[in-house]
Amino acid sequence: MERLNIIQTVVEMTRAKTYLEIGVASGAVFFRVKARSKIAVDPRFEFSTMKQIRYLIKNPWNVTNKYYEMTSDEYFQNEGANVERRGLDVAFVDGLHTFEQSLRDVSNCLRYLNQGGSSFCTIAIRRLKLPPSLRPHSTTPGKRTSPGGRVIGVGTRGKPLCT
Repeated sequence: MERLNIIQTVVEMTRAKTYLEIGVASGAVFFRVKARSKIAVDPRFEFSTMKQIRYLIKNPWNVTNKYYEMTSDEYFQNEGANVERRGLDVAFVDGLHTFEQSLRDVSNCLRYLNQGGSSFCTIAIRRLKLPPSLRPHSTTPGKRTSPGGRVIGVGTRGKPLCT
């Protein structure tokens, strides 16, 4: 799982304490991340209490998880003061894949990012309504760009992760 490997590496490299994931859905990435404090935001979680318990046993880092079943806009509006107080170390935006919503989510994450923190966004090529000039393309004639999601680092605060 490429996303998990990238996120976990960044969590370990930066010694991140607070991890936020927007667009948790079934929790495929969220439940596997090992961070001291994890925050899940999704308007409709797609996992049961039993799955939460199973992953608590598999990954003890899930003991302090906080779950917010609401949109990311509602989360930042309602919980902004709490987020500001503790800050974010790593944020993964995998929510509604419209350009406008992704931009709002990333902007909100960057606003609360602690020094040295990182924010990532999943780009699903087919779902984003990008102008043709910004769409990735294959240099091989007749070959399309992969339709799968890509994880990209969209911002950091402070020193870069790699030099």
